[in-house]
Amino acid sequence: MCILGSSGSGKTTLLDAMSGRLRRAGTFLGEVYVNGRALRREQFQDCFSYVLQSDTLLSSLTVRETLHYTALLAIRRDNPGSFQKKVEAVMAELSLSHVADRLIGNYSLGGISTGERRRVSIAAQLLQDPRE
Repeated sequence: MCILGSSGSGKTTLLDAMSGRLRRAGTFLGEVYVNGRALRREQFQDCFSYVLQSDTLLSSLTVRETLHYTALLAIRRDNPGSFQKKVEAVMAELSLSHVADRLIGNYSLGGISTGERRRVSIAAQLLQDPRE
């Protein structure tokens, strides 16, 4: 999906409303359909998410540790090994396996590249898939 608009036109507000991040109370008008199924407002955060422009990754963790802890918090633990398999699969899908054991780092300490940081942020969101 692509959302385009000029500055201040409400792109971020729309994404916040759809992902359940909108903090203020308000009235939302209209209907949202996913795969032909109408969604109630409380179901939005189960279907929508987005990665913020600036990341909040911890520079002292490796890529694998970052995604491991994200998975521990986000994935049901019916099968103890399932979350680690999911972490490995997401890293492979986003071409992060080769940097899995490197520190996230920061501008002064070095670490992974900006593009890799972006993909780690995307991976963290993918690991929070409520359907898993």
